[in-house]
Amino acid sequence: MNKKEDEKLEKNEELPKWPDSLPIPDRIEMTAIHVLEASDVVHEEDIMELVRLLYMHPEHKFYIFLEQGKPINKEILKRIESFGVLSGANEFYYYKHPKFDRDYICIQRHKIEFDWEREVVDRGPMFFRTSLKLSKAMTRRLSMQEQMSWQKSQDTNPLELKPGFFGFAVDLKKLWWWLKRLFSKK
Repeated sequence: MNKKEDEKLEKNEELPKWPDSLPIPDRIEMTAIHVLEASDVVHEEDIMELVRLLYMHPEHKFYIFLEQGKPINKEILKRIESFGVLSGANEFYYYKHPKFDRDYICIQRHKIEFDWEREVVDRGPMFFRTSLKLSKAMTRRLSMQEQMSWQKSQDTNPLELKPGFFGFAVDLKKLWWWLKRLFSKK
């Protein structure tokens, strides 16, 4: 779902009514889908942001669309995988939607129903869609980093009982923040 659709739902505040002429489906599932293109994962910072999003939102679906037949595609996927992002199944016959930006539609030549679909296929190029997910090893690593940073932020005691002068040491950074917080309350 893109931002425009989100805004429409927020404005209407309720989902559209199901038409009486159609049978009610067994199940309706709503999920967030993130559409990525090759230009979205050029720099290391872009890939780190992707890793952060994959970690923070494991219930979302992430897809990258790469142009069919371009040699740079393997390089992009290898670079992404080096950061702990796994690529899933490749699905073919995707084309850019003629009206909507960053929207891809699956059109197979033998199932073309409308003239505009034929134009899109003839104009090309074809893209393939690859699903992305975070590896379990990277998920564990990020969880441990998050836990360690949380524990470090909770440890505000400036005194440490470890070998030092007179049997204890003082962490001056923690002492500064501890004193600052103590006097700011008063």
